[in-house]
Formats: sequence, structure tokens, C-alpha cells
Amino acid sequence: MFVNNKIYVVTHKQAEFPRDPLYCPIQVGFGNELFWNDAPIIRDNSGDNISAKNSTFCELTAVYWLWKNIASDGFIGIEHYRRYLSTNRFSNSYKYFLKEDDILSALSYCDFVLPEQYIWKNRTVFSNYALSVGHETDLGVLRDTISNKSKEYVETYDAVLNSGSAYYCNMLICSKQLFDSYCEWLFKILFEFENIVDLSDYSKSQKRIFGYVSEILLNVWLIKNQNTVKTFPMINSEEPSALKVLRHIKQGKYNMPYTPDWLKTK
Repeated sequence: MFVNNKIYVVTHKQAEFPRDPLYCPIQVGFGNELFWNDAPIIRDNSGDNISAKNSTFCELTAVYWLWKNIASDGFIGIEHYRRYLSTNRFSNSYKYFLKEDDILSALSYCDFVLPEQYIWKNRTVFSNYALSVGHETDLGVLRDTISNKSKEYVETYDAVLNSGSAYYCNMLICSKQLFDSYCEWLFKILFEFENIVDLSDYSKSQKRIFGYVSEILLNVWLIKNQNTVKTFPMINSEEPSALKVLRHIKQGKYNMPYTPDWLKTK
């Protein structure tokens, strides 16, 4: 399938999506068929696919499908059903979501459009992974895998693990050509890693390991290949906007229904 300039919004459930035709929902996994604008959403379980791995590879099953089944001489983007890149960090209104012109302008002088980095004062990429989503031994096994499959990336991998900042959430926009090159490297590493790591004692959340480590690997790829980056704020369409939260605080209403991402400790 040949498609030009498209942002694919990964989802596993029915949700509201931007009306802008630039955005195209893609359903992951084997759940019931979802619809948008009275038509079925495209799925990651046709053609060359790894849809059956969705419980451990997360949004990467959509990434793989797009790599293998979509042709384009334009740009391709990955966002999530509730997380979007925006030009306004204080609002989650659809009207501030990136437009095609915003992206074309950014890609005229950079390689990737990404969400802003997560930055910690008292953590590294390594310690954050071990303390929040996985086992620190995972990262040792991943290092061995990189050493075997792409040895020239090991030094950069070590530097990323020791860094206090990184790009997360597997959201990106770049040319399809660059996307394909990244995917070829990424899945070569992940499939070998999958053959080695033992998940038998892992919780359901910890078994999402391949999605988690791919966030780290994106940073390794960017640094090693000296890719240039333009960042935009990432907003959550299901949470109150920053302006609404500030208004509640000013009025003494502290019992927000949930804490926005931008207020959470990272």
C-alpha cells in the first residue's frame, strides 16, 4: 500500500481520533474490530505481521506492520490513541495537534520529530528501567544481544543507560526511508533478544519488555547515527488540560479526577 505523509494512531480500543485526514488509526492485536468514521480501522494482523506478539511488543506490532506493508516517499508518524504531539503544552484540544505543515517545516531541517525528553535529577535511564518497569538483568541481556548483532552500537548503548534523560513513549515522525532503516535495525535486535530473555517469572506488565526496551533503543539509534531532532510537547487527550488543572488549584479544587502526566514525578 502506498501512502504519503500520514501519522498512524495506535489503539487497542474504541476512542476519539483527530478529524484531520493526516491522522489514521491503526488497531493492534486480535480484539473485536474497531470503527472510525463508519469504516473499519486498519489492523496490524494482515500481510506480513507480528500482531500475535502484541502483549509483549506493545505498539511495536503496529510499527512492524507499517514497516512491512506501507510504502511512502513522504513522512510517517507513530502516536497513541491518547498521546499526541501538540503545539500547545497547556491544552489538549485537537486544534493544537501537529498539522502537516508543522511537520514538513520541522523535517526540512531535522531528521526526527519527537516528544520532549524525560529528564531526571536522581535517576539514570538504567535505574529508571530497573525501578519502574523491568529487571535490571534485562538490560545486561540486551547489551549482550547488541554486542552480537550490532557491536558498533554497544558504546552508545552504555552511554544512554548512564544518561539522566531520554526520549520515551515510542512516538516519532520521520521520512519513511529513515523509518525503514531504523526498523530494520530495531527488530533485528529485538527478535534476537526475544530468543534469549526468559519471561517465565515476569508479571503481565513486565512481559511488555520489548516495548519498554525499544524506547531505550531509539535513543541509541539517534545518538549513534547523529540524527537531528525537533521536539514538541506531548499531551494526553484523556486528561485535564494544564489550564484546567491550574484553574482548579486557583479555586481551591484539588481533587482532580486523575493527575496529568506533566504533574507526575518522573
